Amino acid sequence: EMASDTDNVNRSFQQFKDLQQEFKSIADVPQEVATDLWKRFQENVEHFYDQLKINQELRDYDFRKNLEIKVNICEIAELIAASLEQTGTENSGSAETAAETTDNEEEKAASQQTDVVEAFRRLQDLHEKWKLTGPVAKELREPLWLRFKEASTTINKCYQTFFEERKAREQAIDAAKVALCERVEAVDTTKLTTTNEWDAATKEIIAAQAEWKQLGYSPRRSNIIFTKFRSICDDFFRAKAEFFQALKDTQADNLAKKTALCERAQQLKDSTDWRRTSDELVELQKQWKEIGPVPRRYSDQLWKSFLSACDYFFEQKKKNYNNSRNEEQNNLDTKKSILAEMNALDPSMSRDDASAAINALQTRWKETGHVPYREKDKLNEQYRNTMAELRRRFDLNGQRAAREKFEMNVSEMAQADTSRLIKEREKLNRTLDNKRQELSTYENNLGFFSAKTKAASGLLRDVYHKIDLIKGDIAEIQQRIALVNDAINNANTK
Repeated sequence: EMASDTDNVNRSFQQFKDLQQEFKSIADVPQEVATDLWKRFQENVEHFYDQLKINQELRDYDFRKNLEIKVNICEIAELIAASLEQTGTENSGSAETAAETTDNEEEKAASQQTDVVEAFRRLQDLHEKWKLTGPVAKELREPLWLRFKEASTTINKCYQTFFEERKAREQAIDAAKVALCERVEAVDTTKLTTTNEWDAATKEIIAAQAEWKQLGYSPRRSNIIFTKFRSICDDFFRAKAEFFQALKDTQADNLAKKTALCERAQQLKDSTDWRRTSDELVELQKQWKEIGPVPRRYSDQLWKSFLSACDYFFEQKKKNYNNSRNEEQNNLDTKKSILAEMNALDPSMSRDDASAAINALQTRWKETGHVPYREKDKLNEQYRNTMAELRRRFDLNGQRAAREKFEMNVSEMAQADTSRLIKEREKLNRTLDNKRQELSTYENNLGFFSAKTKAASGLLRDVYHKIDLIKGDIAEIQQRIALVNDAINNANTK
């Protein structure tokens, strides 16, 4: 209405300014009409200036004032945009993976989020101020708006990029935590049957928990994933507690059984019924081997007490025989009991423990005197067979360990170069030929021995023993050659 009243332009200008001020002072209107309403207001203001030709000096003054305000708005927006771009450059230059996020980096991320959100809020305030500021000279309107729009675009882009990157980091953290859950869940407690296996699994669980802490916090699904992860860990440690409680109960039961055996051995150590007591003590020793482990703090003391009772009895039994015949018979019984002890050795014993036990038994065997002559050869043959079996069972000669080492060497050679395998096979074939020649020599020499004398009989036994050893070496070499051949064939196939 005022724009159409051209005769009262000067008088209506103050009313025009008052209307502008009143429009600015009115509070927010619904968002869906705010933009259109503002555009209508601006069009009328510009129409008032352009169409009614108000006082040029006053109009220019108002345009300059509006220009100063809008230039200031542009400068502020540009400073905010530059600050956000600088922060983004620094963060991208030192970015780490989500799995390596530290507490310091989390603080930086939180600070960056505060900066971005605050910058976006300030941009909204600047846009609101821009809307409420009057027009500038027509030739400056478009360049000035493009300048402000460019800075606004930069800020909006930084705002959007920040939250997209944060979302990606949170997704990566969630994925890593899900993988940890799956890794911990894959630990099958039903297959853990020894303390060493439980200790190894426990280290794996603790390592997973440490990795979980290093991953940091993600608000997207952390509570759900953590609840699952904690539940899996709790189930593991609950199963572990149950296993060790059961193990403790079993060892307590074993302790009661071995204590009873020890008490019985103490009762029998002073017995003079040599044969019956010897048999019973040997049976007690067999039972001892069959019983599982006891708590470590009782193991050594209980074993020493049991062993001392057995040793005491057999020492008294040995002293009891005064004449040679009785002594020889006693020695025969002792050596039979030693053989029984050897045969009763627990197959699950470690190589070192078995070696110590066998050496002790061998020492007792050697310390035991002569046996009846008619029993000597048969007993010695049993002893040699038993010792051969023990050497095989516990790998006292190191053949099993040597074979395992050889297998590892063959595997390494197969991975490196088949020419080394071929050289190894040639070396083994030469060794095999030498062993066969040595065997042939011993077998030919058998015809020169006569078993008519005691000395000749002993030499003959030695020769047969050496022949058996050579045959064993030949079998071992043949096995190694077969292993090398298989490795060569496999390598050629690949």
